[in-house]
Amino acid sequence: MIAGEAVTSLILGNQIKKAEAVARTELDQPGPAAGAEAEARHVEGRAGLIALQGRIMRTAGNSVAAIALLREAIDSLPDRPTLARTLILCELAHAHTLIGQSEDAFEVATRARSEAEVVGDAAVRGRALHVLGLELIKRGRDEEGLAALWEALALSTESDDLDWVSRGYINLSDSLRLLGRYEESMAVARDGYQVACDHGMRRTMFVMMNVAEVLLTTGRLVEAETITGEHLSDQSHMAQAHHGLTAARTQLRRGHPTGVAAELERLGELVAADENVQFTMSVLVGRLELAWLTGHDADVVLAEAAEVLARPTDSYDRQDCPGVAALAARLHADRVLDPRSPAAVVARSRAALDELAEQAEVLRTQPLSSMDPGLAADAVQAERARSRGDSEDARSSSAAAWAQVEAAASAMPDAWYEAYAAWRLAEVAAVVGDKAGAASAAGRARRVAADHGADGLVREIDGLVRRARLDLPPPAAVGAGVASVSSAGSSWPGSPA
Repeated sequence: MIAGEAVTSLILGNQIKKAEAVARTELDQPGPAAGAEAEARHVEGRAGLIALQGRIMRTAGNSVAAIALLREAIDSLPDRPTLARTLILCELAHAHTLIGQSEDAFEVATRARSEAEVVGDAAVRGRALHVLGLELIKRGRDEEGLAALWEALALSTESDDLDWVSRGYINLSDSLRLLGRYEESMAVARDGYQVACDHGMRRTMFVMMNVAEVLLTTGRLVEAETITGEHLSDQSHMAQAHHGLTAARTQLRRGHPTGVAAELERLGELVAADENVQFTMSVLVGRLELAWLTGHDADVVLAEAAEVLARPTDSYDRQDCPGVAALAARLHADRVLDPRSPAAVVARSRAALDELAEQAEVLRTQPLSSMDPGLAADAVQAERARSRGDSEDARSSSAAAWAQVEAAASAMPDAWYEAYAAWRLAEVAAVVGDKAGAASAAGRARRVAADHGADGLVREIDGLVRRARLDLPPPAAVGAGVASVSSAGSSWPGSPA
C-alpha cells in the first residue's frame, strides 16, 4: 500500500519515469512467507501496483500494451469481487475509453461498478462510476451520465483519491463542452485547475486545454491562443497531444497556417502509436482546416474524411464527425466553384456534396459533438446550396441557407461560423447587386471576425469589400461584448487578470 501511494504521488507530481522505476522494483519483489493473511495483503498490493503500472504505460503512450497487461492481471486473480480485481477493472475501463474503444469500456465499467458495490470502498466506487458516466453520455444518456460523473467526483474527493479527483474535473468539464454547456464546462475546469494547483498536481495543463477547447469552439480565438501559448509542463503522452492539437487548430482558425503542417504530421504519428481514435480524428479536423486554407494534401484528406463518415452510425466515438462533414463540404464547394477545376473533379465534388448532405442529417442528432451537430448540418446544406451556381433559385436558396447558419451560430455561440456565414451571405448579395445587403452582411462578418481574432476571415472579407466596392457601416468598438476567460473569478496563467 505504501509503495502504491508513493507511485501515485510521483505520477501526480509529473515524475513519470521515476514512478515507473519504483513500480517495477516493487513488482519484482518476492512474495511473503507462508501465511494466508500475508499472502492476501501481497496480492492486493501487487494488484494496485499493476493498475498503476498500466496507468504509467498509458501515460507514456502505450495504451494497447497497458490494456494487455491489465487484462492479464485480471485473469490471474480469483473470479470474484475483490478490491484488487476492481481496481484493475477500473483502470482497464478507463484505458479503453480514452482511446475510443467504447464498447469494451462500457462492458468493463459496468462490471467494475457491480464489483465496486460489493467491495464497498468509496474510492473504487468513484473510479467505476467515473468511467461508466463517460460511456453513458456517449450513448445519449446525458443526465444519467453527468449524475454519475458528479457522484464519482464527490466519492473521489471524500476518499482523498487525488488522481481520480483530477481526472473527474477534466472529464466532467470535457463532457459538458461536448454537450454544448460551455460556461458550465469552463467553471468545472477552473475548479479543477485550482485543485491541481493546491495539491501540486501535474494536470493543470490538461484543464487549461479544456478551457482552450471551449474558447476555440465558441470562436474566442485570441483567448484560446493565450492559453495554448503557455509552457507545457505535463510529461504525459495525452497532455502533449491535447496541447499540440488545440494549439494547432487555434492557429488554423485564426488563419495562421505557417508551420502547422509539420506539427500536424508530428501529432499524427504521436497519436497513431497509441491507437487513440479521438485524437486521430482531431488530427483529421486540423488537416481539413489546413487543406481549406492552403490546399495542402486536399485530395488525400478528403478521401480520409469520406472513409470516416462512411463508418456505421452506431459508432459512439464520432464526436468530430459533424465538424469533419462541414469542413469537407466547404472544400468540395470551393472545388465546384473554382473555374480551374477539371470537369471530373467538379463532378466528384458535386456527388460528394450530395452524400455529405445526407450524412449531415443523420449526424444532426448525434449525442456528443465537438461542433454543434445541428449547426454542422446547416453548414453542409449551405455549402451545397453555394455550389449550385448563379441561377436566381440557387442564389435565393444559398442566401436563405447562410442566413440560417448565421442565426444558429450566433445563438450557439460560435463566433467563427457566425462571421463565416455572414461573409458568404455578403457574397450572395454582392453577386445580385444588392450593395446595401452585401455591406450590411460584410460589416457584421468583419466586426465579429475582428473582435474574436479570426484574421484569415478578416482578409477574405476585406477582399470581398474591395472587389464589390462596398461601403461598410462604421465599425463597433473592437472587442465589444467579448468576455474574458478570467471574468468569472480566478485568472489562468497568461490570461487578463
